[in-house]
Amino acid sequence: MASIYQKWMYAWETRLTTRDTNRVVRPLEWGMEWARRWPLVNGNFPSSEEHFESYLHELNDHIVAHSDEFFAYKTPDDFRLETRRIELFPTGSNASDKAPKGDGAFLRFTSPAPTPSLAALRRATCGRSSRQTTRGWHAERGR
Repeated sequence: MASIYQKWMYAWETRLTTRDTNRVVRPLEWGMEWARRWPLVNGNFPSSEEHFESYLHELNDHIVAHSDEFFAYKTPDDFRLETRRIELFPTGSNASDKAPKGDGAFLRFTSPAPTPSLAALRRATCGRSSRQTTRGWHAERGR
């Protein structure tokens, strides 16, 4: 029975991978732009791609050995609680009954996190503008 399923799966995968002839093979991206900001990295970072794999293996061993430090959570201290009017704009029937009344407590962070935007990451990884990247994504979504 396993051999029948194995043959079926192999045929299925072959059909999926040979359906399109316009596939582009791209080099492996190690994701080092993300690892650079991880805890325990401390600026110790390889400068060339040939050392990325060994660096990630060593970093993984270090993270496992110091997992409490790596996964530690520091409570943010750059926020404040604000009380202000709740503004929601419900639609449909009985919209005025659905709108909340009064004030609510809101959390406002006072300093933005130093993370790159999605468009900047796409430009860095794809070498294209985010507009060119998203245009293809929206076109594929309509299929």
